[in-house]
Amino acid sequence: ELAMEAGHAQITPLHVAAVLISDPNDIFRQAVSNAGGVEAGNSAERVFNQALKKLPSQSPAPDQIPASNSLITVIRNAQKLQKKSGDTHLAVDQLILGLLQDSQIADLMKEAGVSASRVKTEVEKFRGKEKKVQSAS
Repeated sequence: ELAMEAGHAQITPLHVAAVLISDPNDIFRQAVSNAGGVEAGNSAERVFNQALKKLPSQSPAPDQIPASNSLITVIRNAQKLQKKSGDTHLAVDQLILGLLQDSQIADLMKEAGVSASRVKTEVEKFRGKEKKVQSAS
C-alpha cells in the first residue's frame, strides 16, 4: 500500500522497514529504541521516510507492484532463520533480522545513529531462548 500510494515501481526492504518502524508498539521500533534511546526510534522513522521520498515514482502507480530483488533476498534470509529456529511460520522478528542484513537498511540505521548489530541484539532478546513460532498469530 505504501509503495502504491507513493507511485513506486517495486516494494523494497525500505518500504517494509518504514511500515514496521512507524508502529510504536512493533518490536522493530522497540528494539531500535532499546539500542539507541527513545529518540533513536523517531530518528530511524524520519530517516526511512526521507529515503522513501528519494525513490523514483510514477503516476499513475502500476496496478501490480512486485517485490524487488533485495526484498526477496531479505525474505529468503528470514526464511533461513525460520528454519534454523524450527518455526513453522515466519515471525516478525525474523523478518526484521533479515531487513537488518540489507545494506541500505544497515546504512540508514547508521544514519539514524544506531548500529544494525545493536538492534539485532535487541530483536534477539525479544524472542528469548528456545521459543518457537508454531502458529500464524
